[in-house]
Amino acid sequence: MPTPTRNEFIALVKKYQQQKASPEEIEFIQQYYQYFDREEKISPGLSDKEKELLGNKLFRNIESRIDAPNPLHSIDSTPSKIFSLNFSKGRKIAAAAIVLFLIGTGVFLLRNQSAQKQIAVNQNDSQRFKNDIGPGGDKAVLTLADGTKINLDSVHNGILSQQGYAKVAKFKSGLLTYHLPNINVAEKNTAPLYNIITTPRGGQYQVILADGSKVWLNAASSLRYPTSFTGKQRIVELTGEAYFEVAHLTSKIEKNKLPFIVKIINSSEQRGEVEVLGTHFNINAYSDESAVKTTLLEGSVKMTTEIKSVLLIPGQQAQLNNNGDLKIIPDADIDEAIAWKNGMFEFKKADIKTIMRQVARWYDVDIEYRNNVDEKFYAEISRNTNVTNVFKMLEETGGVHFQIEGKKVVILP
Repeated sequence: MPTPTRNEFIALVKKYQQQKASPEEIEFIQQYYQYFDREEKISPGLSDKEKELLGNKLFRNIESRIDAPNPLHSIDSTPSKIFSLNFSKGRKIAAAAIVLFLIGTGVFLLRNQSAQKQIAVNQNDSQRFKNDIGPGGDKAVLTLADGTKINLDSVHNGILSQQGYAKVAKFKSGLLTYHLPNINVAEKNTAPLYNIITTPRGGQYQVILADGSKVWLNAASSLRYPTSFTGKQRIVELTGEAYFEVAHLTSKIEKNKLPFIVKIINSSEQRGEVEVLGTHFNINAYSDESAVKTTLLEGSVKMTTEIKSVLLIPGQQAQLNNNGDLKIIPDADIDEAIAWKNGMFEFKKADIKTIMRQVARWYDVDIEYRNNVDEKFYAEISRNTNVTNVFKMLEETGGVHFQIEGKKVVILP
């Protein structure tokens, strides 16, 4: 049957639910229902107006992807669930209509089949993916001021060290904290002590600094910072990628706000710095990326190089290219920039090399390209899954294939 319009499809879904659809209409509907679990639950607490607004928003979001080549998009962002849709233009409109209808009537699909049940694993897949690799996790090494190294993923919870005035503690897996006693540390004229937290490939960690600022470190990253902030500036040094929630802090002596400065270290050289007073932002400064990217969520930051500086407002991104060019992206994709911090991979019109750089860091694998892959990918995939599930979803586009050989991933067209 021909692809219906949005309103026609909503009517068709109602007809199907009332068991009045013809065999041809039933077959057509079931083509789309295969992407959703049959477990349904009425969602309370939403007014009709709220359902309508939510439905319209979701339809616009899906509709905006219609012209994307070979779209691959996740319906569920829960870390333990991984799903994908790969529709032609007509099918995407139809799928949007289904979801809009379900929201408009208060019906939500909550429980879904696992990726293993959704993807048929044939014997060829078993051979190609026999060396499956699990996701990364909370792994990091803490280097103390005297050079002592502590493996944070194996050490017990509790107080780890006394660094100057600060007690260093691991209260739970993935979280390191610095606690200062109730004294005016800013009045002390002692030289600061510096610690370094480093995540390997396949690792991530969170640290709460002595001033209360929170930092999430992505894989293959490091942060150098004082164990207490005693000067007129709070300065840390970042290599790799981190998400910051900076605490407001005022000098107890001069009653001035103490600026927080992130010095960006890329390929053993400082590539600029970001200055803030209190804000939420993400910095991606991997040496194998084409640009250092600072994305602002809240507050304001200033990114500075030797020759130029730019001031960001929320929703903007500063990009410092390898040639030294610094520019502002006025309407940055915030969700894509911080997807890693929320436990997701998110790609929008990304080439295979962009994707595989993230895969290599998170799964600690090496990449080999045996031919060019020209496909562009749209994907939302949980980072809390084995690497083969990521590959199988990307393979749904038909434009790329993968093979695992030990710790090496081979890319084939």
